[in-house]
Amino acid sequence: MSARSPSTANGPMRRHARHAALRTGVSVVALFLANTAVEARPLGGQAPTPSAAAMAASQSAAQDAATVAKQSQDAMARATRAIQA
Repeated sequence: MSARSPSTANGPMRRHARHAALRTGVSVVALFLANTAVEARPLGGQAPTPSAAAMAASQSAAQDAATVAKQSQDAMARATRAIQA
């Protein structure tokens, strides 16, 4: 039998899970912030205009990314509540 109580045995694991959840959330936010602020300019002057298909694909990918980010945040919140319970 272990000399530790059950609550202290899980302490480091809970702390590790909280830190992992925090790092994941920060990483998702950093990716979104970095993605929206980046714009490239052509050296020659006129920028080529994207096609309608490219614009639609870009908007769809952005919407999918936002959905996945929301699902990730919800999963992290559930995991945090489960750990704290």
